[in-house]
Amino acid sequence: MSLGMSLFDKLSEKLRDHARDELCTSLQALGIQAQLSERGRPEEDITSSKRFLGDGSKSLGIIDILEGPIRWLNVKKQVQDEDGWVIAGAEHWVECGIPDTKVQPGFSEVRLKLKRTKKFPLLGRVVRTRWDGKDFGTGVRNRLNQDITVINVQIKIGAYPQYCCWILTADKISIPSELWDYYQRIAKHLLA
Repeated sequence: MSLGMSLFDKLSEKLRDHARDELCTSLQALGIQAQLSERGRPEEDITSSKRFLGDGSKSLGIIDILEGPIRWLNVKKQVQDEDGWVIAGAEHWVECGIPDTKVQPGFSEVRLKLKRTKKFPLLGRVVRTRWDGKDFGTGVRNRLNQDITVINVQIKIGAYPQYCCWILTADKISIPSELWDYYQRIAKHLLA
């Protein structure tokens, strides 16, 4: 019987999505102190981005970051479309968690994203990018717009009072060194 379980475990391991493991390994290669967390953490339940009408996403688990303002990453995968159909070749994204004691229950839910203005609609080149959305007097939007180094990072920002944190939602699963530096810089603006 244990031989059968062993084969089942091996098959399960081979078939499971390894995106979280690969991201952790690439972060460690950049010199970032990252480690895989145990499954079942409350942060896995944060839903920062409803890709479709329903949230057909699934968390692949948390990666803990031991230094810096970003303390954890939640690797997510879209598994269903708005009709409940399973998506083949599902997309992945990352939610970066930034704990902040100022973000408490009663704190307004800040939602910011980059807005791009093109010279000609649809086909024109981008002539201006600005952070847009509601920051409810926190000053976050103005700080981000004044820092030209973070103006072209394609992410969404939200405050989640129930988890006492900010979340940066990035559509890319790979995080090269330059992008990680941008995320850290944005996180510092959020904590200012």
